[in-house]
Amino acid sequence: MPGEITGANPVIPVILPIAQLGDPMLAPVLAQTFESGLRGSIKPSEISWALSFYRTDIANNIVFQNTGHSSAGFFQNVAAERNQGVEITLQGNYKKLGWFANWSFLEATFQSSLFLENAISTSVPVSPGNRLPNLPEQMFKAGISYQILPRWLVSADFQYYSSRFLYGDWANVYPMMRGFSVLNIQSYVTVTKYCQLFVFATNVFNEFYAGAGMISQNVFTGAPNGGTIVPFITPGSPFGIWGGARLTF
Repeated sequence: MPGEITGANPVIPVILPIAQLGDPMLAPVLAQTFESGLRGSIKPSEISWALSFYRTDIANNIVFQNTGHSSAGFFQNVAAERNQGVEITLQGNYKKLGWFANWSFLEATFQSSLFLENAISTSVPVSPGNRLPNLPEQMFKAGISYQILPRWLVSADFQYYSSRFLYGDWANVYPMMRGFSVLNIQSYVTVTKYCQLFVFATNVFNEFYAGAGMISQNVFTGAPNGGTIVPFITPGSPFGIWGGARLTF
């Protein structure tokens, strides 16, 4: 481990992880979930469907907060949060064709008034109803597969995620990360019962998107006033192709 390598010199001691045991204790996280729904099927079309509603009330959830524009920070309990939403799923088969579609709506919000910290401010006011960061409200996934030959299967899946607030934007005041969609294609050829060949193509249209992000300061611009406030994002995977063989014994 990197920590073991950097801490192997007795002349230059390091702070071991066990030293963290002296930190103040955090309250335990408690979650209470209520869920209901319906499901059924339509015959002879071989279509199945499901509809579900849920609500999860979370007490004392643990949130990591940055101190300044460094990666250092601390954990703090948040009094109350709520995740609630609805999910609809459809799937079916017709001869050699298979398909599915799933849509979900998530409302993830703070449920208490408090002050949190980020890389820009040490006191960010949070109000009940402010959305939790890095969680999209809407997600949609759909896929299709077709058995071209008895040993050759081709499939594709489409994924869409709506816009999200950046991590650290507890008060929801900064521009959101835009939503994005990605198309993936797969192909499988079964050579024998012991060997299968496959090819994956991900992000076929080479969509540039951010998988996650946080609000912080660019210390290379805007100095000496702390830096320009900008989003720091984690870019998603670009277009790529993978192939290989899967052996089963």
